[in-house]
Amino acid sequence: MAWKVNDMLEQNGVLELHLTRSAVDTTYDDITNGVADRWRYETKPSIYTTNITESTLTLNQDDTSQLTVSVSKDGVVMTETPTIDWVVSDSTIASIDNTNTVTGLAVGSCNIEGSYKATDNDIAIGDTVNVVVNAKPVTADIVVTPAYNDTTDYKIKQGRSYTFTCGIDGVSEPQWNIVLYPNGVESSYYTSSIDNSAGTFTCGCTTRNANLLEYQISESTTGKTASYYIKLASMI
Repeated sequence: MAWKVNDMLEQNGVLELHLTRSAVDTTYDDITNGVADRWRYETKPSIYTTNITESTLTLNQDDTSQLTVSVSKDGVVMTETPTIDWVVSDSTIASIDNTNTVTGLAVGSCNIEGSYKATDNDIAIGDTVNVVVNAKPVTADIVVTPAYNDTTDYKIKQGRSYTFTCGIDGVSEPQWNIVLYPNGVESSYYTSSIDNSAGTFTCGCTTRNANLLEYQISESTTGKTASYYIKLASMI
């Protein structure tokens, strides 16, 4: 039960209220602010509740993913989802358009909050999704320069030495691991040095051998591997 004002009189500086006691009317009373019969004379605001199915969204840089979003009006799910108002905590990491599609822009994480209300007088209850953007997977293979001067191996003639450089597109700071497998070639037949920090290896031919020197190359951040074969050839 609650008291409702029926009349108000002012006489000789005295304010006189005429009250009646009645049950709270959940339809017309503004229960939140304690105003009786308010919604008989004013438009009652609707409560719009936005719901995002995904609590966390993980995607790769430059990839897109559409959120599953619904909006309820006064507790009833709307048949057609209206255009959501989105706020991105860090717009350098991710963006979202009016189709609720998220695009990964840079590696990192941010929050995206969505809400909706039809008029300024309405009440909007929003929802938030955490977006995690991972580095774009590298699809390129390891490339060794200079490339083979033969279809199956690189021939180094006796008395000569060359430096070979490893590279892979899309990786700014590759982590190289280069290992030489002589395959039975005696160490006196060649010279070799490896610089994993630079992704290079140097090989020289001291004397001819029929077997192939094999350099096995791997890049740890991508998991890519490659093998490079060198034949020690005579001067002729």
